[in-house]
Amino acid sequence: MAWAIAEESRLEMRASDVLNEAADILIQRENKYGEFDITAYRTASLQTLIHEEPRTAEQWCLDMVATKLARIYNSPQHIDNYLDAICYLAQAAHLATTENEVE
Repeated sequence: MAWAIAEESRLEMRASDVLNEAADILIQRENKYGEFDITAYRTASLQTLIHEEPRTAEQWCLDMVATKLARIYNSPQHIDNYLDAICYLAQAAHLATTENEVE
């Protein structure tokens, strides 16, 4: 499903369409920003400094899911927040099942 779909037609997305679009987003973001794992570990390191307690990349992903859920509550018709939450959950699952920490 193309990303530039009119907003009203996006309201008719099936669950499989949402998952396919989320997969496309993951590819687009990796091409634009590089490996997600590196960004996630860097962000967790920065959060460790800010929060003055250890943070993991997976925790950062779950924080982002919470942010997206809060946004969904305010704007339930805005599909992008659902897609972003799905992508962060998928990345958190990946990080949780790998032992490679980026240094």
